[in-house]
Formats: sequence, C-alpha cells, structure tokens
Amino acid sequence: MHQQRCLLLSIMAFIFLCCCCYTASAKGFQWDEFQSMLASHGVKNSLRSSEQKRQAPPPSRCPKLQCLDQGAHCTAGVPCASCINPVGPCITNASQIVNRTIAGEQGCDCFQTASQCAKNALPGDNCAVIADSLGPLCNSTYEQVFGSTNVSCTCPVPSPDPPTAYLCPIPTSFCNNATSTCVARKTSGSCTNDEQCGDPNGFGSYSCNMTSQTCSRDPGFAGINDGCTQNSDCGSQNCTAGVCVGGGVGATCTSTVSCNFDLYCNKSGACAAAVAENAPCEPYIQNPCRLGYLCGYEKTCVRRWSKAAGDNCNTTDECQFGLACNSAAKCATVSSAPTCNRSATDVCPQTYFLDSTCGCTNDGEERCSSPITLPAYCQPLVTDFIECFVQNKCAGGPSLDANSCAQKHCADFTNCYYNCALDSLNAEFGSTHCYQLPRHTCNYFASSTGVASASTGSTAGAATTVHASLALVAVVLISMMLVIMA
Repeated sequence: MHQQRCLLLSIMAFIFLCCCCYTASAKGFQWDEFQSMLASHGVKNSLRSSEQKRQAPPPSRCPKLQCLDQGAHCTAGVPCASCINPVGPCITNASQIVNRTIAGEQGCDCFQTASQCAKNALPGDNCAVIADSLGPLCNSTYEQVFGSTNVSCTCPVPSPDPPTAYLCPIPTSFCNNATSTCVARKTSGSCTNDEQCGDPNGFGSYSCNMTSQTCSRDPGFAGINDGCTQNSDCGSQNCTAGVCVGGGVGATCTSTVSCNFDLYCNKSGACAAAVAENAPCEPYIQNPCRLGYLCGYEKTCVRRWSKAAGDNCNTTDECQFGLACNSAAKCATVSSAPTCNRSATDVCPQTYFLDSTCGCTNDGEERCSSPITLPAYCQPLVTDFIECFVQNKCAGGPSLDANSCAQKHCADFTNCYYNCALDSLNAEFGSTHCYQLPRHTCNYFASSTGVASASTGSTAGAATTVHASLALVAVVLISMMLVIMA
C-alpha cells in the first residue's frame, strides 16, 4: 500500500508537472531566451558540463503550434484543468475499493473519462497537449496500482499526429480569463496583472501599476539623446530640457545607459571614453567600443555585422546578416537544423552552433535551435544605418518612439531595420501567424531587388523551437532594437 501511495503521489505530481511544463512553454522559457540574447552580446556561457547534459527534458511528444484569432475562445492558466485535475483524486478513490475488480474498472474509467473530456474540449482549452500523455501514464499506473485485478484496461490511444498547442497572437494579445477570449493588450487603462498590458505594435515594455491598477510604460525606456518628459523615462534617470542626458568622463555608473554619448561604463563603475575602431579592447558585458562597434575575436573594436563567411568571430553580431558565429568560431551560413532527441544525453552536436539546444519546432518536430540572423538582403543598410546614428549621437538605439533620436534623425534607417527583423521572424515562424506586428514605411530599399527577397526569402533551414518561439518575438525584436547600443 505504501508503494501504491507513492505512485499515486507521483501521478498527481506528473499531472502537475505536465501543466507547469506547458505553462512554462507558453510563457516562452524566457531564461533560455535571455541567455541567447546575452550570448549575442558577447556574454558566452561556458560549455555545459556532463552533469548538466544529463538533465534532458522529458521525452513527451512535441506539439504543433497554432495561434488563435482575436476574439477566439481560449483558456488562461493551466490547460485542460477541468479534464486533468480530477484524475489524481479519481485514481486515489478507486485504489481504496476493497473489491479489486470494481477498483480496476473504476481506475480504468478515470483515464477514459479524462480522455473523453479532452476530446470534447474546444481547441483553445489546449486539452490535446496534456491529454497526449494520458495513454502512457494510464499504462504505467494501471500496471502498478490495478495490475492484480482481473480487469484489462484499454488506455487512451494518442493520435498518430502530434497534438496542437493553441495560443493567442503574440506579443499583442493575451487570454482574458474573465471572458475566455483572446483580447489585445493595451498601453493604458485599468488592469489587474502585467499580462494585460503591452504595445499593440509589439514594442515598448508595459506593466500593470498595482497601486493605481492601470497599464503604464516601464521606466527607463529612453536612451541618451532621446526625448523625455520625466527622469524615470530615461535609463540614465536624468531628463534635462526634454532630453535624456548621462554622466561625463569619471561619473559613477552601473551600465553604459548612464553615460553620455561616446562613453561606456567601465569595470571600475565609471564613465570612460569608448574605444575607437581597430584599437585594442577587452571583452566585457558593457561593450567598451564606440557606437556601432564591438570587441571582436581579435580583441580589437570592429564594426558590427561586417565579417564575411569564414572570418573568425566570438559572436554572431560580428558576422554579416545571413551568417552566424558557429562552434568553430567562424562566421558561417545557418545550415539546416539537425534533428535531435530531447531525451538523449548529448542532444545537439557542438559542430553545429555553440549553445544550440534541442527543442520542439512549430511543426512538432525535435530539432536543434538555430541562431536568429537578419536577412542577407539587409546587409547594404548596415553602413548608412550605423553612420546616421553616430552622426546624430543617437545612443538610445533604433527606437520606434516618435520622440526618440532615431525617429527624429534616422527614421527611414530605423524602420527598414525593423522590417528586416520582421522578415527574419517571418522566415522563422513560417505560416503559424502567431504574431501580428505592422511593417513600417521604408524607402531605403525602394530601388533594390531586396524588396522581393523580403517577401519571399527565408533563412536556410532554420528551426525555431516552440520554447523559444513563444517569447522570441518580443525578445528578438527588442534585442535587435537595442543591439547597437550594447
């Protein structure tokens, strides 16, 4: 009986973990994406130890990803809760029946009832994702808890096709628990949690002020020389005459956003002159190089996105658009992502791309994650793009805020860069239509054949994993907007 109790606790824990794992994937595994963003800025993780490699994800089947339309039915929180939650208590009650034949019949019915409940659910309830594990769980449970009975149980049989995970369009929508429908996030108005707040255009970080219970822009969104109305708007916390300003040489700082243009926050916590092109530098979390440059493989400041295929690199930001820094420290074309096994001990070959992890693609396959790069057709934009920001001292980066330095002086370059990022995401996400972000007017490529490439091109064989894709839009676009600041 002690063994049965342990198993019953394990069953309920398994169901809870299934729900938690799905919720984590729905929230995007943001820690992994944060690590990827840091890696793209030169903060490399050390190679995973053999102990870490053994901590593989559970080998549950990969779901396909499909997004709902605005106003569609959805279920917030734990998916399929009404179907799955009763299984644990149901098995517990059945196991305590003295007549083992009746116990076995009722135990079998616990899973069959949950399975039928899942089949009757609406797509937005996401029952299929969790219900896909009911069959294997039933087989294991029935053998150990009810195996001594004379009753044979026909456990739920998973569909031959991968289950489908349904999500509201990201990052512009959320599932409203009160109405069970997908609704747009908002930049103002009443709210009860952060999930309800956000920019419908996909940019700008908003949250729910729990004191006033209203959506508001997160502080520190404006960089040096961007427009502002109050100190909290600025990363430097200093709004002077309607413009964000920072400290001069020697001023105390915690990050480069606190320092004036052409300065950076050094390891001593003081603003210092940024390192010039081709001058020696030391890689550091606060980029020591001038705007548009970074400390490269050679430990000198090199122009971002300037290195060709085969050149040495430490980060993908050194490589031209369409290339990424591979595990051999060379800029290389992103080749087709290899398949992998999430339950294996060494799931992705180090010969592919360093820090590549095994995950689920939007189509329900297991593949190694690929670096995200901007399309090659955008490469001609780089020189003029960076030069405009340097000339106008737009240290705040390519912002879409109308009051930013970028929009006042380099609007077309910024909008084109933004569209390039969207094209990259189009290639990654394929036809899942999970994000709904507008394109912006861009005249730079008007006479270029790159426009055709923008609508039809795709990165070679890139596989966006579901755990990455659910947060990828916000993380990739925001990091791309901030990348030349770093």
